[in-house]
Amino acid sequence: MTNMQALIQQTQQAYNDNEHDKALQGCKRILQDQPNQLSAILMMADTYLKTRDYKKAAFQAEKALKISSKNNIANRILGSAQIELGDIDTAIQYLEKSIQLNPKDGSAQNNLGTAYMRSGHPNKIAKTITHFGNAVICNPDRSQYIANFMNYAGAHGLSGFNHAYKIAFTLCLKHDQINHNQARSAWNAAFNNDPNFEKLSSLALREDLSELKSYLNSEEAKSVLIDAFLCLGLKRVLPATTQTELIFTNIRAALLDIVIENKGEISDELNLFLPFLAGQSWLNEFLYYQSKDEIKKLDSLQKQIEDSWSQKLDSLHTFVTIYACYRPLIDFKFSKEMADYFLNERTELNAEFLILIKEHIINRLEEIEIAKNIETIGNDISDDVSNNVRSQYEENPYPRWSNAYTGHNSISSYDAVKILVAGCGTGKQTSIIQGFYPNAKSILNIDLSRASISYAIRKSKELGFNKESVSYKQADILTLSSLNEQFDTVHCDGVLHHMRDPLEGWKVLYDLTKDGGTMHISLYSKIAREALNPVKALIKEKGLGTTASDIRELRKLLTTDEYVDLYNAMSNFGDYFSISTCRDLLFHVQEHQFTLLQIKDIANDLGLEFEGFRFKTPNTAQEYMEMFPEDEPTTNLDNWHAFEEAKPDTFRGMYQMIFKKKA
Repeated sequence: MTNMQALIQQTQQAYNDNEHDKALQGCKRILQDQPNQLSAILMMADTYLKTRDYKKAAFQAEKALKISSKNNIANRILGSAQIELGDIDTAIQYLEKSIQLNPKDGSAQNNLGTAYMRSGHPNKIAKTITHFGNAVICNPDRSQYIANFMNYAGAHGLSGFNHAYKIAFTLCLKHDQINHNQARSAWNAAFNNDPNFEKLSSLALREDLSELKSYLNSEEAKSVLIDAFLCLGLKRVLPATTQTELIFTNIRAALLDIVIENKGEISDELNLFLPFLAGQSWLNEFLYYQSKDEIKKLDSLQKQIEDSWSQKLDSLHTFVTIYACYRPLIDFKFSKEMADYFLNERTELNAEFLILIKEHIINRLEEIEIAKNIETIGNDISDDVSNNVRSQYEENPYPRWSNAYTGHNSISSYDAVKILVAGCGTGKQTSIIQGFYPNAKSILNIDLSRASISYAIRKSKELGFNKESVSYKQADILTLSSLNEQFDTVHCDGVLHHMRDPLEGWKVLYDLTKDGGTMHISLYSKIAREALNPVKALIKEKGLGTTASDIRELRKLLTTDEYVDLYNAMSNFGDYFSISTCRDLLFHVQEHQFTLLQIKDIANDLGLEFEGFRFKTPNTAQEYMEMFPEDEPTTNLDNWHAFEEAKPDTFRGMYQMIFKKKA
C-alpha cells in the first residue's frame, strides 16, 4: 500500500467515524497532491456541511460538480447547503437533480422535503410530505426522517388516498423511538380515505351490527384485519374523531358477540387482530363507551374466565383478549398466575397477545413494587391542594404513553449539566430530555405521585435510560428549597398551574436555577382554554364526578346533536382522547390560566429573560414574523399576546416557554 493509499484509507475512516477535524486535514493533504480527487472533495464538502460551514460546503460541492456534473452526492450536498444559506429555489433545483440521479438517496429526499417546507411553492404541503415519506421508505431506520415525516404529516395531513404515503406511515408505526400520537389526525384521515377499509367502516357505523359481524367472520375481511397500517395504528395512535372512535367501539362490540357466540373459536385473522384492538383500549385507558348490554356480557365473561381458569382451555386466550378490550387484566385475583401461564407455557401464541399480557399484568406488578421504594425529598406533602392533585395522579397517572422521540442531536455544550425536572409525571418528557442531554451530569426528576414515578422508572429502564445520573424522587415543589444545590436547567411543564399559588412554586424553582441557567416553563393559556369553559359548566350541571364512567358519560353526551358545537371544540384538544388526559383537561381538581401579559410581568419581577417558545413545527414562528417582521428574535411578549388574540388556538396545548435567569 502506497503512502497516498494509506492516507486515503485513514481519511475515509475518520470521515466515517465523524472525526471532522481529522477528516478535513486528511482531505486537504490528499488534494494538495491530487487536486481533482473527487472522493476527497466530496468528503470535505460533506464534512463542512455536518459542521455547519455551509459556504465552504457549497464551494466544495460546486468544485465536485465541475469534475462530475452528474454526481448525485455533489448535487445533494450543494442543495442541502443552499437551504441553510437561504436560497431555497436553488436548493430545490440541485436536490431534485440529485434525486433524478439516485431516487433512493434518503438524505436527498429528506432535504428536498425540508426545502419545500421552507418554500413558497403552491403545492408545498403535498411535495413536503411526499419527499419526507420517500426518505422514510429509503431509510426506514433513520429516526430523524421518521420524526420529520410524522411531525409534518401530523401538522398538515394529506387529503385523499396515496399508497406511498401509507407505506411510509406504516414504516413509521413500526419504529419505537417516536411519538406516533402526534400524527393521530393524519392517521385518522388516511384510515378514512383508504378504500381497503371502506366496507369495514361503513358497516361499523350502522346501528344494527349484524352485517358487521357477518363481514368480520368472512373471507373478504381477512386481509383487512391484518393490514399493518390498521393494526399498528390501533396500537400506537389515538383516533381523533367521533366517527373513527365509533367505528372501533362498534367493532369491539361486534367482536365481543362473536367471541361469546363461538365460545372463543374464531379465525386466525381475528385472533391476530384482537390484541391490536385491545392495545388501543390500553392506550386510551378504556375510554370507549360501554353499553349496559356490553357491561352485562363482560360481567358474565369475567365469571366464565374465573370459573374455567383452572381448566386452561385452548380458547382461554381469546376470552382474555376480548376482555382486555374493555378492562385491565390486573383486576383478576389470579393475574400473576395468568401471566406466568401464558408467558411461560403458551409461548406459541401470537406475539402481540403476549405483549398485551406483559403490559396489563407484569408491568403493573413491577410498578407496584417500584412504588414501595421511591425516595422522598423534604417533609410529607402537607398542602391540601398538592394532596388533592397527588390523589388524582395516583388514580390516573398522566399520561399513559408507549413511545417518545429520543433521537435529537445532542450538543457538546450540554455535557456535564445538572437538570431538574419538576413534575416529571410518567416520564415522557424526561425521556425526551435525556435524548437532548445524553451526557448530563445529573437529571433529578420529582413528582407528587408515586404511581406516576413508578411508571416513569419502568419506562426509563425499558428505553435504556436507567443511568446512575438519572434519579426519581417524590416531592412537592414547595419542599424543594431543602435541596442544597442549584441546576443549570429546570424543566417544569404543565405543573405550576395546578398549584395553590403558581408564583410561589415558580419562585422556589427560580432559586434552584443557577445564574445564567435556563428555565423551561409551560403554562395554560387563558385565551386558548376559553373553549373548555362551556364543557366544564355542563359537567357541573350534570353532576358528573371524575370516574372513568363519568368521563365516558360526558363524552357520550357530547356526541349528541344538542352538544355538537361543544364536541367540535373538544376534538381540537389532543388530551380529549384518553381517560387520564381527558380528566386532566376537563375534570382537574386545580387549575390556573394565564395570559402572556401576566407572564411577562412575572418574568420581569423574577429577573428572567424570555428567550422564546418551543414549537413542534416552524409554521407558528413564520406566521408571527409575517405579522411582526421587526421582532426578529421573536421574543416580544406584547406582540405575541396580540398574535394570540388574532389566532386564539395558537397555544391550545400550553405556552411552552424558555427563560434565562439573569446573571
